[in-house]
Amino acid sequence: MVRGTNTNLTPDSILAILILDSDGRRVLAKYYPALPTTTGSSLVSHSGHLTSGRDAGPKGEKGSVARGNPWPTIKEQKALEKGVWDKAKRATASEILLYDSHLILHRPSLDVTFFLVCTPEENEIMMWNVLGTVVEAMQGVVRGPLEKRTILENIDTVLLALDEAIDDG
Repeated sequence: MVRGTNTNLTPDSILAILILDSDGRRVLAKYYPALPTTTGSSLVSHSGHLTSGRDAGPKGEKGSVARGNPWPTIKEQKALEKGVWDKAKRATASEILLYDSHLILHRPSLDVTFFLVCTPEENEIMMWNVLGTVVEAMQGVVRGPLEKRTILENIDTVLLALDEAIDDG
């Protein structure tokens, strides 16, 4: 039985991973469905067992959690990418930002920048480690410098590495 624990813990805390070039244009972007917080929903079931939110009841049932992308259209995704890029460009030595109520972590590489978009409740250090691990995995996969050209030449293995590292957020 789980008592007195934080009920905001969720395996679905990563909302997107973006790779933008030096001009802020998309090289690669993966958006993951979010688990929005709804009234009456909890990750602790009535029996006290921790659930992932994927076991929720049918749509409309009290306590159910609906999955959905916070940026369902290309227009909204492009607006997020532009806003994140502009904010990161203006940031002075900060690799962790808040943008539009989301936690943004960014890590530059040669001519690209990696962004991890998370829920604001997430632990920044844990998410920073996730981003570092993803970047290191990609370096191993492309067997060379992480730049736009090598990422695009190895897009299939880069996407596979992303899918293996981040499973549906």
